[in-house]
Amino acid sequence: MKRHIGHKTFACHFCPKLFISKGEMMSHAKTHTGERSFACDQCNGKFTKRSSLVKHKQRHLGLKPHKCDVCPMKFTSKDHLKRHYRIHTGEKPYRCEFCSRAFTQSNDLVKHRRAHLGDKLYKCTQCNESFRLQTELRQHLSQHYITRYLEKRDQMETRSNTESHTEVPVINATQYTAIIDMSQSQNNT
Repeated sequence: MKRHIGHKTFACHFCPKLFISKGEMMSHAKTHTGERSFACDQCNGKFTKRSSLVKHKQRHLGLKPHKCDVCPMKFTSKDHLKRHYRIHTGEKPYRCEFCSRAFTQSNDLVKHRRAHLGDKLYKCTQCNESFRLQTELRQHLSQHYITRYLEKRDQMETRSNTESHTEVPVINATQYTAIIDMSQSQNNT
């Protein structure tokens, strides 16, 4: 009956949100505590809600029950379909309060606002630099890694065979390609 009347009597202990049932409030509280009780049996995914796990499992199965009525695209959730549909309508409901630029997705607006606010939330653990985007930090960190790798490689080349060796870090294919490119550009100069 509370749901029909709209009484929200259960308050979150972490934020000002109110809920109709204790269960809804407890489920919401997990977003603050980080508790993820529902685990996927096919990967390492963990979720706060059973419904989120069910949607996640649809991806493993390749199920996309939500079809766009304008084009052949299909999606795993109604929310993804709704977001996609904005491509066809041109709707951009998320508007920047600083410059009035509009976006189809809220996360794009959040990233854009950082340009106005100068927020650099992603800090490098190797030096004092900070970055607006996580991708910028990752790119920056790879430069630290490449520099360390090249320094260790150079140290090993100059040592005699009788001295103890410092281990060269293991690298993946992307890092290897970047190191080769950087090494070649240094040799060309």
